[in-house]
Amino acid sequence: MKRQKTKAKGKAQPNKGKRVSFNNNNNNNNKGSTSSSSWSLQNKNRSKNHFGRGHGGREREREGEEDQTLKHGTSEWKLLQEVLSWDYLNLLTRQAGGKAKASGAERLPFEKRLREVPVAFDDVDHFEDVYEPLLLEECKAVLLRGWTDPGYLLYEARVAEAKGMEGDLNFIAAKLKLVGDNLAKGREVLTVPREEDKVYDSFMEKDIVLLTRENPDPDSNPGSKAHQKTYFLAYLLRKYEQSRSDVLELVVLAEGHRKKAAVDGSRSERVREELMGGGQAMVDLEEEEGERWWVSRIENMLSLLREHKAIFRLRGHPWEDLIIDPTGRRSMRPVVSESKPSRARKVPERLCTALGGTQNEKQVEVLRTSLDQSKVMLVQGPPGTGKTTTLCGLLSVLCHSHEYDFEKSFTKITLEDRPTKQEARRKFLLASPWMKQCDPRKLYPETDPPTYRVPQNPRLVLQKDARRPPRVLVCTPSNSALDEIALRIKKDGLVHFSGLRFEPSMVRTGVKRQVNNGVMDIYLPTLARERIGVKPKGKQDAEDWARFQKEEVAVLKDAQIVFSTLNYANNKIFQRSGVEFDYIVVDEAAQAVEPSCLIPLTCVGCKKFFMVGDPAQLPATVISQASHKYKYNRSLFNRFQLCKYPIHLLETQYRMHPSITRWPSKQFYQGQLVDAPNLEKSLAREWHDFPGFGPFSFYDVKSKSSKEFTSFVNDGQAEFAVAFLETLVAKFPDFSERPSVGIIATYQAMIPVVKAKLLSKFDEDFANSVEVLTVDSYQGREKDIILWTTVRTEGGNNLGFIRDRNRMNVALTRAKSTLIVIGDKAALRKNELWEDLIKESEKRGEMFDAREPFVRSLENQLEKKKMPNKKRQKV
Repeated sequence: MKRQKTKAKGKAQPNKGKRVSFNNNNNNNNKGSTSSSSWSLQNKNRSKNHFGRGHGGREREREGEEDQTLKHGTSEWKLLQEVLSWDYLNLLTRQAGGKAKASGAERLPFEKRLREVPVAFDDVDHFEDVYEPLLLEECKAVLLRGWTDPGYLLYEARVAEAKGMEGDLNFIAAKLKLVGDNLAKGREVLTVPREEDKVYDSFMEKDIVLLTRENPDPDSNPGSKAHQKTYFLAYLLRKYEQSRSDVLELVVLAEGHRKKAAVDGSRSERVREELMGGGQAMVDLEEEEGERWWVSRIENMLSLLREHKAIFRLRGHPWEDLIIDPTGRRSMRPVVSESKPSRARKVPERLCTALGGTQNEKQVEVLRTSLDQSKVMLVQGPPGTGKTTTLCGLLSVLCHSHEYDFEKSFTKITLEDRPTKQEARRKFLLASPWMKQCDPRKLYPETDPPTYRVPQNPRLVLQKDARRPPRVLVCTPSNSALDEIALRIKKDGLVHFSGLRFEPSMVRTGVKRQVNNGVMDIYLPTLARERIGVKPKGKQDAEDWARFQKEEVAVLKDAQIVFSTLNYANNKIFQRSGVEFDYIVVDEAAQAVEPSCLIPLTCVGCKKFFMVGDPAQLPATVISQASHKYKYNRSLFNRFQLCKYPIHLLETQYRMHPSITRWPSKQFYQGQLVDAPNLEKSLAREWHDFPGFGPFSFYDVKSKSSKEFTSFVNDGQAEFAVAFLETLVAKFPDFSERPSVGIIATYQAMIPVVKAKLLSKFDEDFANSVEVLTVDSYQGREKDIILWTTVRTEGGNNLGFIRDRNRMNVALTRAKSTLIVIGDKAALRKNELWEDLIKESEKRGEMFDAREPFVRSLENQLEKKKMPNKKRQKV
């Protein structure tokens, strides 16, 4: 899809921003006319819904806050014109291997424009020309994955109406009534299901669906004869319930898709006739009549639509120059208004002193520089360096920033109503006068003023009428990471420069089903409902709904810290409220693709932008191999880093035993990580005195891996991992009660294999307490003991995931006291990175051969004392 050229100022754009509705008349001469039979997507006769009524209820509409109209010329309109033109079944056939490499004529237009993301762009045109094709490539991969995804739905439907869209002849609008149940329920999914997969049981707004005249049978060959009949990709604008059936309002590209389509090159009348089966009369939705079609839910487009919008919102934005070229070669336009020039601010010295109790010197140094005049600040937090603690300290600093007098904003300190020792003794003597010869009433007269003890962690209470404090928007790529920060602040509070703790006014935005129960008390709709006294599931009329929306805006304006995922920052609640944020803080910034990270910056805006993360760990997940090849998974944080933008590195790690830290620090952090004092002593374990059971051990297991679907398993490595735990539990009785244990399975198919072996050797409680996850799922987690099964044994370039530096870094830095790497040494050492780790292990006497029976061999090792100068041990 080619980027449209920006039109000269002053020229009218007749359809720009215009809401389009459906119209029977497709004549160009009547482009702006309306007819009595036309109907708008913003139908005023919608049935009244209750709060929380699934995807079709009003809460779903409010949570999404997305227009259910399609505006001509918008980012959404442009993206749909491209996506709906794709021949979906032909793309599936090509992916399945029918045509391994598409010829130039078969390639989609945007595929010819794919190129690598540079570290700096020439201008905003260059930025858009690079990122738009890559986003379309990722969109294509996501839609193709949807064919075999657990969220796939298949329903029979009846077409009730098909019309042209008023004011825009590019699209045909249709109403379809679903008939019966999901025909794909219970089908065998070809891909290995992941624990994080969300299986949807109904259609949602912004879904891409496939309309076919024949039952598509997703388990069959996409190129079968049945699939050569008429089919379209369609976009779901709205879903509602009528007569106990779901009705879908869809839009289809008027010209059909480009290739292999029965309507290729046809006019909009032909597409409409195909949908209606040649008929022109509308069908009563109360009856099961009309042309029969099959509707397949492929994938939801909301995230991709928001990222696409962010790409084009950068043009003309105050942050444009810095984002385009972080090297600073372009002239910087002011990010804040010239009438209110930014000036350097200092962190109050008393606050730095107060934070010094929970932060090390490097962390305090980072906090001291957080209020300088730079527009962007990068903080890199390697594993175990207290990134979340630093983030909470940063929020404490930001709450004390600029002209706001934070000291005068507190009206009281909550006190613990507990007497002093003197007062307690007086009360005791009053109750027990026989314990003292003299009358205690004479010693402590009752007229003495009461004495209270200030507790160690009192909470400061902010005045309601205080001057507005700085507003901070905290964003993360995922809901779980966002809730972790909110829960930490709720538990510990932030630090006031007096040394006391306070809890700022906080609001959590987002979709209800994705919000942790622990933060539901600060969830935006919850706070709004408390203000108006409406029960969560009560019926709402128009007046109550307007009051509710008004209170949501008021709650958002009163909040000092607002939590939102990167994607949700484009929600219309932020636009309706008009809230201005002083700072945006993005945690886990290295795990987000750049367009996603730009959403809060371009849609909400701020005076200073903070990115906290670690580019040396896992980057953003992208589906398309081509997108990965062209660096679409490169984060904004990483691009700034490659441009030599200043980065504040947290150096002191508090998680891992020094023997575990040594190699990752050298390979991934240029040897800059420093172990916290006394870490080696505090993480010492009784089994560390035996060879093969030290803080770090590498076991060479001779067992071949095998392929299952698109994943891999290694039965021998799973057997050894369970045998190692079995030996520890048997020889160290306290083991099963104290340490936390995790097994990194590397591949999804390996997880059930390991779990089955655990259940065969241990009781259910202990087996279930051992977390078996992939490397990706373990990012951000830690365990006392980690066993990593590397699985692959092919060697060289066939090692798959484990060749990746970032993934290797994550796997090697999850353990606190004991890390056991299980792999095929001969296969792994063909990779340069693994060769270095193997050499280091052999040099330090941490390499061991694993021999069967594994349990007996490991028990023999426990009969020996550790020999530090021995280069290699046999188990």
